[in-house]
Amino acid sequence: MTIDRVAGLALILVGLVAIEESRAFPFGTLHRPGPAFMPMLLAALLIVFGGVVFLIYSAPTILADAAFAGLLSAGLVRSTRHITSGGWISSVVGHTWFAFAIVFVLALVFAVVAQHRFPDAHSLVDVLRRL
Repeated sequence: MTIDRVAGLALILVGLVAIEESRAFPFGTLHRPGPAFMPMLLAALLIVFGGVVFLIYSAPTILADAAFAGLLSAGLVRSTRHITSGGWISSVVGHTWFAFAIVFVLALVFAVVAQHRFPDAHSLVDVLRRL
């Protein structure tokens, strides 16, 4: 964590402490501010400014995450255009049944071969250890 991020967090912390300490006094209204009005207003500004400082110096990380999330969601939007009127479940089953069948058959073949070659094995880990 860089010193700039720490500074932003420190401003936020000071603002939160100031708000907590100001709660002991009456806030008042906008037309008749009480003794806690100005400290709370300044504390809120400190929190906002601290958040801005933290976000600005975290921008490379945040922007990279946002760009990655945008690429993922663009792919999902493209995929959802192929959904048929039967709903998403029928669309998913319709597009993945062949791959599921291949994986199921390969797993079944592996299980039969493993049972034949290692009849005393009780788990997949036992079979893999003996390979």
